[in-house]
Amino acid sequence: MMVKKDEIWVNKDTRQSVLVLWVSDELVTYQAADSQTPVPVRKFIFLQDFEGLV
Repeated sequence: MMVKKDEIWVNKDTRQSVLVLWVSDELVTYQAADSQTPVPVRKFIFLQDFEGLV
């Protein structure tokens, strides 16, 4: 699945929604609705932990 900036994704375990702020070939930076801190993570880990809203 393709990750794009400004998309909403959902954590598979917690069902928490996050907003994707930035995407590169290797990294994704996202921010949860209840957080003020952006979280950078490797893209392959993000794709394992999150699912896109269809």
